[in-house]
Amino acid sequence: MGFTRRNLSQALLWGLATGLLLLAIEWFTTGDRQTAPLFWLQLAVGIPIWVLIMSPFQEFLFRGWLQPRFQDAPGLWPGLIVTSISFALWHLCPRFEQAQIVPIMSVSGMLFTTGMGLLFGYIFQRTGNIVAPWLTHALAGLALMLTGSMTFVQ
Repeated sequence: MGFTRRNLSQALLWGLATGLLLLAIEWFTTGDRQTAPLFWLQLAVGIPIWVLIMSPFQEFLFRGWLQPRFQDAPGLWPGLIVTSISFALWHLCPRFEQAQIVPIMSVSGMLFTTGMGLLFGYIFQRTGNIVAPWLTHALAGLALMLTGSMTFVQ
């Protein structure tokens, strides 16, 4: 599943650096940035959900379980691409639609989400540790909350 102490410092560095980069990109490219209603409550609810439920579930499923299996047969890069497309298709779930900076049901939204899957998968390949994409994914989710693109409390 990729949850190991091996390369942990490298995984933490990759996860933190990539996650902060994504956070900065989203912060500076979100044109109509506004804080969500009940902002501090959103963070109090959203951070544990992102860090402990959403990002680990998706990363363990896609990077920890699917990606190694897809990479075994066709190879490293085809497996990464198939995993990333699967990750994008997962995000077609209607609940994710309201939380995207790019409309997921569009071609650009699918390309964006596939690109995020490629990034998460690449840093998993690079480090061999699930902590890296998990941290990156969690920080990307935090960026959605900070820019008001995603809310948990209505």
